[in-house]
Amino acid sequence: MASTITIKWGTKDIITNGIYLGLSVLFTSVLAYLFNGANGLNTNIKFSYSLLTIVGGFASLLSLWNLLKAKNGYSDIVIDHDKVIVKNRSLGYKEDFEFEISDLKSLTIIEKSESWVDNMIDPLLYQMTSKRYGFHLFVALKSKEGVSKLFPQAKLSSEELKSIADQMQQKIKEIKV
Repeated sequence: MASTITIKWGTKDIITNGIYLGLSVLFTSVLAYLFNGANGLNTNIKFSYSLLTIVGGFASLLSLWNLLKAKNGYSDIVIDHDKVIVKNRSLGYKEDFEFEISDLKSLTIIEKSESWVDNMIDPLLYQMTSKRYGFHLFVALKSKEGVSKLFPQAKLSSEELKSIADQMQQKIKEIKV
């Protein structure tokens, strides 16, 4: 009898990011219109409009970036007598892992940086705030083939990952016995 665990993961503020994007585009559009219509106004006012338009453009780009980075998905973990199957599903992302239970060495949580920009900025932020920002936690299966990250797109807290790893280890022990 197979045991199944379903994990829903992802960014909960996709709607909020969409609202931010809409408002920042509206703000930028209004400021661009005011800047284009400021022909007879003082140079200081024109300069203020241009700076605010540039700031609005950056806000629009950041909102768009956050909206594109946001992901919602789920993972199904099927633990059978012989193997473990992990199916990750999200918009534009599909990845399956399959492992023989006898080949598994351990189930651990690893920490890895998200990007090269995070590698450069994180030490500076750590010195200023004593918090680490650019790192991502993964549940990893160590097998004969190497280390495989199970939920690479999921942004889960360490407590959630620990409970998932504990549940998986418990199910694997139940199946082995």
